[in-house]
Amino acid sequence: MIKRILLLSDASCVHTKRWEEGYKLLGWDVYTVSFEKPLFNFEKFEKIDVKISNRAKYLCGYFKLKDLINKIKPDVIFPHFIPNYGLLSFLERIRKNIPYFLTIWGSDLLIFPYKNKIKKFITKFMLKNSNGIIVDAKFMKEIITCDFKIEENKIFVMPFGVLKECREMGKKKKFKDGKVGVITYRKMEPIYNQEIIIKALKCFKDEERKNFYVDWIGYGSLYNKFKELIYNEGLFDIVNFNGYVDEEKLKSLLLEDSIYLSSSLSDGTSVSLLEAMSFGLFPVVSDIKGNREWILDGVNGFLFNPKDKDELYLKLKEAINNRDLRKEAFLINKKIIEERANWEENLNIFKKFVIKNL
Repeated sequence: MIKRILLLSDASCVHTKRWEEGYKLLGWDVYTVSFEKPLFNFEKFEKIDVKISNRAKYLCGYFKLKDLINKIKPDVIFPHFIPNYGLLSFLERIRKNIPYFLTIWGSDLLIFPYKNKIKKFITKFMLKNSNGIIVDAKFMKEIITCDFKIEENKIFVMPFGVLKECREMGKKKKFKDGKVGVITYRKMEPIYNQEIIIKALKCFKDEERKNFYVDWIGYGSLYNKFKELIYNEGLFDIVNFNGYVDEEKLKSLLLEDSIYLSSSLSDGTSVSLLEAMSFGLFPVVSDIKGNREWILDGVNGFLFNPKDKDELYLKLKEAINNRDLRKEAFLINKKIIEERANWEENLNIFKKFVIKNL
């Protein structure tokens, strides 16, 4: 029986906080340990401090982690991300035979293993020695079975899902007329490719700009660069560059806006996409495998080549101008989320998978 678990993950990421809350909903006593500074309040939290700032910090901090594990005595470890927390959990599997279930976020499977043969070997080793693997998209399961030869019954596909509170708020949202609000809220890092958004917005003529505005939310290493570009390109009249906002402010924007925009080069199932769909927003998102599992181009959203600013401009313009298409998708997307991305329901199925694979 599972009573106490250890969550190993980046405490600066909202996904980690969501997982902590999810595990607690299942009745587990959750201890969170991270090498990163927390941006959220965790009920039981320990930060591991090491002087090294690169990826080697995880191995250097292993002995501190080992002492914490001796103190916490978890029944199961849930590491998030393969090459750091997954590796540490594997070492604990060798030392104390503690079972671990590896949760994959995206780039740790889609990018990291394909950089060289050594990284692919490490990834396969982490996957093979775990009790189970959690992914948020079907195509990721296919990659694991085909490229890494892992048996299917060891893999659980679980979209991150949307909390009941957000789903209920989304149900109350009404389809709006008037000026169209576009929202984009991905982390400002190279993988999310937001410079293409700036290039596409430049294509809009003065008359077209009167029909919409953009709420640009987020933070990251490219924050100052994007802020400067938006100003230098003369886009400040249509772009509200908000930076980081809290959860309540984000929900209020999702209630107001009509179109969700993401230009990511790589994703599993994007949590922000599911949230936006639950609020009935019309997605204009990059044509990548993770998005294709949720969006049928021209039906409940638009897909575009993330490297083609002209295609993004045309698709975004069509979404802004085609009120009828947005109205049809408004109801479709909220229904999809209720049927496929019910977070509480998915959690209970996940718990059965964990118990079965112990």
